[in-house]
Amino acid sequence: MNFKQYHSLIKEGFDLTGYLTNSNFPVYHTISDVLNDFEKLGGKVLGTGMFGSVLSHPSWNYVCKIYSDDPCYTRYIRFCMRNQNREFCPKILDKPRKILPNYTRTSDTQNLYIVKLEKLQPLSGQSSKIASELEFLSYYFLEENMLFQNFERVFDKTLEGYQREYFPEEHQDKLQLFLKHVVPISFSWINYVRDLMISGTKECRLDLHSHNVMTRNDGSLVIVDPIAVEDSEATTFYKRGMGRGMSKSVVSGNKHLYLRPKKKFKFPSKEI
Repeated sequence: MNFKQYHSLIKEGFDLTGYLTNSNFPVYHTISDVLNDFEKLGGKVLGTGMFGSVLSHPSWNYVCKIYSDDPCYTRYIRFCMRNQNREFCPKILDKPRKILPNYTRTSDTQNLYIVKLEKLQPLSGQSSKIASELEFLSYYFLEENMLFQNFERVFDKTLEGYQREYFPEEHQDKLQLFLKHVVPISFSWINYVRDLMISGTKECRLDLHSHNVMTRNDGSLVIVDPIAVEDSEATTFYKRGMGRGMSKSVVSGNKHLYLRPKKKFKFPSKEI
């Protein structure tokens, strides 16, 4: 598919693909310069991660994620495209498209991928608490190796064990939230995570944290970017079977310290 054909797929509002392939960019423009200019033109950068950014524009009723060098995210998008009707799955409005952007970039980031997604809201209030419990529950199942064997048969027993271990009698307020809002959707959530992890993502690890779960207007949770390239430090942390209490005290609202790679991504010095 050439640029002209792809442009025809994005007729409404601001043409992001045309913008990123703009031949009038100054030769020194980098992706940071391009995103700054995008904001000056009315756009908004909703979030930036190690491999990409999520963009919004007043003329869009969706968001666009642009990214490079993230095979695990591409795998997740493909998984979502096969499971569009499942709970927790984001709506993919167009499959990822590869373009050749026209700004200064490194030799291993020559191509850029764009995918159109439904517009979601960040977690807040009770939804944040529910998502946090589901995240910890996911890692509990992973640590107990219950994501991969006899899942349906051992689910109830594993859930009961989790409840006994992390909700003592003095924490009745948290227990009530768990029983009322987490338990009813826990099987569907864990089953979704399980199906993802056994769907051919061997080089990817689970990467669930507060920035990778969002909500729709009706309050339903959506898992937006739950896997990342395998990282020995993060994997070791979970293989040790460290307790959730320690995880909470160490993480303290900053889960990415352990759930995301600590090593900074290094770009090669050569630029094109």
